[in-house]
Parts: sequence; structure tokens; C-alpha cells
Amino acid sequence: MARHLPYPVATMSDLVTIPTPHLRPAAARRCRETALVAFVRMASVAQQAGVGLLIVSAYRDYAFQEALFLDAERRYGVGNGSTWVAPPGHSEHHTGYALDLADADFPETDDEPSFGETPAAAWLAHYAPSFGFELSFPEGNWQEVGYEPWHWRFVGDDVAKSLFMPHRLFFQEREDASVEALAKSEASSQKKSPFPGEGLGMGPRHV
Repeated sequence: MARHLPYPVATMSDLVTIPTPHLRPAAARRCRETALVAFVRMASVAQQAGVGLLIVSAYRDYAFQEALFLDAERRYGVGNGSTWVAPPGHSEHHTGYALDLADADFPETDDEPSFGETPAAAWLAHYAPSFGFELSFPEGNWQEVGYEPWHWRFVGDDVAKSLFMPHRLFFQEREDASVEALAKSEASSQKKSPFPGEGLGMGPRHV
């Protein structure tokens, strides 16, 4: 089961309205000002490279997230919805810093894994970190949330970092611990080997 983390729900005073030219029709219209400023800059640079970026979802309140989650539970089965939709109170979208992005030229890939094959996704993977954005749920993420190449969170100001950095550090500690355990295991296997080089991919020597 996916391990979603709790997030505070932003208040209306924390949010600004996203200009219509940056939105898909019917998209959520509010986010944090710093996230919007960074997105507008990023979209402008992407446009110069021939890539159109749009926002399909931004801030979500508790009630809206609850409706999405209940729908996911109906579609995928009770207990399975959280792989694709966070339970209410546990969505990064509550913070106003998470944006679901789209390729302007490929609307059929909105909120779909196939977005990962679009020019926008390729551009974001290379350049989005330069604008303060990071992919929340890459393939094989430790939270076991379904791969979401469209879901980017802004971590470029102090408030955003205070919300997301502890989770990034937790992930890094888990990753470091796994690497350390693997190194110890390999070292141990080398010590136990009766043949020099075994455990290093060389195999036992013939004597």
C-alpha cells in the first residue's frame, strides 16, 4: 500500500490565481505565488525551445481531494485507490506547491503515464530542477505511489523546503542505509571466500 504523508491545507490567503493562458480548461486555478512565478519563468524558457507547458491541477482543498480519493477507491478497489490518489489530508496539492503539468500539444496524455513520453516530460526532467521543481513520484519511489511523471512540487522557497525537505532527507537516509548494507554484505562475502578474488566477480582460482 502506498505510504502517503500528511500535509497542511493552505488557506486562501496563501494562494494566488493562476492566469488562464497557463491552464488547461477546467484546471484548478490557485497555487502559491512563488510556485507560480517559477512556473511562469520555466514555461517561458520551455516555449523558446518549442515546448508548451500547461497546468492541469494545482491547489486542492480537503473536500475536493476526498472526492478524488473516493472515486479512485471505486475504480481500483477499496485499499487500492491510494496507489494513484492520496487520501484527503495527505496530498501535496493541499500545500499549493504541487503542480500537475501537461504538454500543450498532447492533451490525451494529461495525468497519464504516457505523459512521460512527451517532449514536455523530457524537457522537465532536464530543466525543471533549475527552476526549483522536483518530481514527486518517479518510478520506483520509496512511497510506492504510482509513477506520476506529471506531478512536480516546488521546493524553491523556505516554506516549501520546510514542508518537503524532511521527507527528502528521510528518503536519502533510507537510500544511504541500503547502500551501506549492500557494501557490508559484499565485504562479508569477500572475507568468507576461500579463494582470492571470489566475490569480486572473478570466481574461484584453479589451483
